[in-house]
Amino acid sequence: NVCNTGGGFNIKGAVFTENNFQVKNVDISLEDMSTNAMKYTIIDGSGEFTFNNLPNSSYMVKANKTNEHLLGINTIDLVRIQRHILAVTKLDSPYKLIAADVNKSGTITAADMSEIRKLILGVTNTFTKSKSWEFVPAAYNFADPKNPWTYPNFVSAKLLNENNTIDF
Repeated sequence: NVCNTGGGFNIKGAVFTENNFQVKNVDISLEDMSTNAMKYTIIDGSGEFTFNNLPNSSYMVKANKTNEHLLGINTIDLVRIQRHILAVTKLDSPYKLIAADVNKSGTITAADMSEIRKLILGVTNTFTKSKSWEFVPAAYNFADPKNPWTYPNFVSAKLLNENNTIDF
């Protein structure tokens, strides 16, 4: 495929939670790094996306979701965060730590609990300092899973074969 200068390259993927539940209604953006041309798709009910017939180029792929702020959040989360803060039971994955740090301070504190409580009670309908959804490339390995505060929110891809998979 080195000589393929027309279309024929594909990028496909899926967006899913840490527990392998596919996430619906996610905006996926694809930017051609050589032309800065943008394409968008919205993941349908399957949680999967595909960009077909792409020219051989370098691309940046990002996932974004700005709705369903309360999906997956409940009062049990407040209990788990409190137990983490008190060192009774620590949150056991980098994804849970990222999700709990809703004020983007790089730590998990009572301020995060307050923001989550306001959202659950309907006092606010979004977080004030972060998006309700954060996406990390599935292939990313955290250098320190207990300190996951710096992570990529996109994938840069040079198309090397006809079918390329990028998951978040």
